Amino acid sequence: MQSSMEKEAKNRGLLENLIETSPYLKKAYTLAKNAHEGQFRAEGTPYFTHCVEVTRILYEEWKITDIRKLAVGLLHDTIEDCEEMTLGELAKEFGPDVATWVDGVSKFRSDRGESNGQSKAERDRETVRKVFSKNLIDPFVGVAKLADRLHNMRTLGFMPAEKQIAKANETKGYAKLAESLGMWQVMRELENLSMKHSCPEEFEKYSRFLETDPRTREEFVGWLSSTLKTIAVDTAVDTKVETRLISLYKLKNKKGKDLTNKINDLVSFRIIVADTGATETRNNVYKVLGAVRENFAEIEDLDRFDDFYSKPKDNAYSAIQLTLEFPQGSTEVAITSQDKEEFNNWGVVSLIRKGDPELSKHALKLVFTKTQEVKFFSPKATGLDFAYSISGALGARADYVLINGVRHPISTVLPNGAEVEIELGRPRIAPREELRDYCLPATRRIINEQLSEQEKWNFGIKGREEVAKILSRRGLIDLSDLLKIDKHKSNLENLLFILGCKNSIEDLYYKVGSGVMEPHDLEGHFDSAKITKESLGLTSILIEGRDGPGITSLVSSAVSKLGGNIGPMDNIPHDGSEGKTFTLRMVIENLTGESEVALEKTFREDPRITKVIIV
Repeated sequence: MQSSMEKEAKNRGLLENLIETSPYLKKAYTLAKNAHEGQFRAEGTPYFTHCVEVTRILYEEWKITDIRKLAVGLLHDTIEDCEEMTLGELAKEFGPDVATWVDGVSKFRSDRGESNGQSKAERDRETVRKVFSKNLIDPFVGVAKLADRLHNMRTLGFMPAEKQIAKANETKGYAKLAESLGMWQVMRELENLSMKHSCPEEFEKYSRFLETDPRTREEFVGWLSSTLKTIAVDTAVDTKVETRLISLYKLKNKKGKDLTNKINDLVSFRIIVADTGATETRNNVYKVLGAVRENFAEIEDLDRFDDFYSKPKDNAYSAIQLTLEFPQGSTEVAITSQDKEEFNNWGVVSLIRKGDPELSKHALKLVFTKTQEVKFFSPKATGLDFAYSISGALGARADYVLINGVRHPISTVLPNGAEVEIELGRPRIAPREELRDYCLPATRRIINEQLSEQEKWNFGIKGREEVAKILSRRGLIDLSDLLKIDKHKSNLENLLFILGCKNSIEDLYYKVGSGVMEPHDLEGHFDSAKITKESLGLTSILIEGRDGPGITSLVSSAVSKLGGNIGPMDNIPHDGSEGKTFTLRMVIENLTGESEVALEKTFREDPRITKVIIV
């Protein structure tokens, strides 16, 4: 039986075989070898072996066959390392495109060594800023640079420890370049290698998390893969099912925000529909979607459904994504076509393989954060897109963008190579609605979600106020206090269930505030559930004032003298401009109407208390 390597050699030829049969590549090989004569890498091998391995990545791993682009792999360091070779001579020998690409790759770094007190990394950033302030990043220049960086990272273990860490941290920016170019496979490997060398303890920690998670075990993967395949077969659609794992870097970031079992793309199950013509393929993708949803209707999380097939992401990623809630954890199922999945994995590399002449539409600009972290965007990205690329919370608060230290409206399109900083406004859930007109589609989707959340919040506030009016006649200030009293808790939970509020008081507030439920209807439900002053026998108190010793004792003593029993109590201290204040809310049993009047009189006579509500 032939090995995969033997099949590759038979079907396409290894790099060495290709060079031997291509005079063009053989000339590039010879020139580059001579240019690097006498130079060695950290592991002691001739430097030229690096150029060969970069080209091997382009050809054997990434399946790029254009000999001009492969020549760039061989020649990418020639201008830097051979003073006799000029761009003009490269253009003459190999064509203007090759010279331009080699020049672009070279401009990702400055000259070797130290200068003017700046480190190599600082000078690299300054060089990149100057170069790309005038030109967008040619997609193939980005691809070639990524192949260069990938080989460097794979052989990083030969460098001194401090240089490994510096190079690994720098590589995080290249992983973002890969992501911006749609090269998911490369992004994942770079992110993992970066963590391995910069944070080896975390690399081991999150590797164990991934390996021991029940969703990555062969039993679960085998069961769900075969189940999805069976569902697809029943639709008579030709498909295959693959899986892909999250990068350890992204796992770390997401684990800091969510429970591990809620990270739905920890392992993504990919249903890939065979290409049978644009219209039929599209119909088949949605046909399979319908079948999957029908089979897993009871466990689908509808809030985590995304259709990027009809409206791809900014980097052209295209798939329908739904989340299924298994006992093992949240699990993403993605459905897309074979052609689109190739792009999802390889991005612009898949277009290069096909000889796509319109690569320019995937050109990128890059900007720097104040801490010199690099970020990549499509040419039309604005300050708002930059803010949201950091976090949704920061985007919502963004008021202005500082471009190279100068203040501009947040809607300003960012110039290439700029240093960018965000000026924040007050805390808020969502930005102004009109800002949706000044950002990329991915940012707009986040803003739309925030605006929906803001609307829900506003309805919740309005509903809370309406419900408070009803409760005040029933001996309550806050409905949540009933959940803290054992003998009333199940009664309220049953009512919330009947009202379709998912056992959530916040859902009840939303329904009342949005008009889905009328206040007088809720009063009827409260009466039926015996949530009344007479049935509950409760009195609720809210007092505010200047904080100080003895306040709690005063309240407890006053209630006790009148025969009351204190139930749930919340005492919230505040630090304000006028000193320390407090808000105290409590529920009391066994107080008569006369006792309530006497208690209010006691509190109002205390000069420290500025507000008293008793219901």
